[in-house]
Parts: sequence; structure tokens; C-alpha cells
Amino acid sequence: MVRSWWVSSAPLEAGASITFDAIAPAAAPQGVQISAAAVNINARRPTHQGWLSIYGADTDDPDISSVNFDQGESTSGFDLAMPGTDGRLTVTNRCWV
Repeated sequence: MVRSWWVSSAPLEAGASITFDAIAPAAAPQGVQISAAAVNINARRPTHQGWLSIYGADTDDPDISSVNFDQGESTSGFDLAMPGTDGRLTVTNRCWV
């Protein structure tokens, strides 16, 4: 099952996180358990160097890069992430300010 959705275009400040529902947009049939989400993650016009980390919303940030970025250089990356027990994912901006 493949679905696509836009989470946010608002800037994500250094050290800040955004959490979103990774399951509902896919509208998985009842009884089907989704164990992973294939995620294309983008850093657009970053103001500093750093990385974005994506992980299950009810787990600790693994402090592992899903996509690295340099100041002023938009970039994207691909990652497989396991949604939390509530079906949500969190993206954290690990930017050096």
C-alpha cells in the first residue's frame, strides 16, 4: 500500500520536533498492522548545518541521521521508520546553532 502526504512546510527550529500520524493517511484495512513506513524526508533551505532524525513517536530519539544537510542547501533522504504504538512518527531537527 502506498500513500503520500505532506506534513509541514513550516520551519522546524533547532532541537524542535514535529509528530504526525503515519498510519491514518494510509487507511490500512482493519486488522492490518503496519510495521514500517517508507519516508522521504526533506530539509529545505536550512539556515544551519545538521541532520533530521525520524523515529516512532513513543520511543526515544535514536540520535541517528535520516538526512544530513548543510546551511542553505536543500536536500532529501529516504528512511524506513517504525511508527510508535499509536501509529505516529516524530521528526527532530538536530541542527548546530
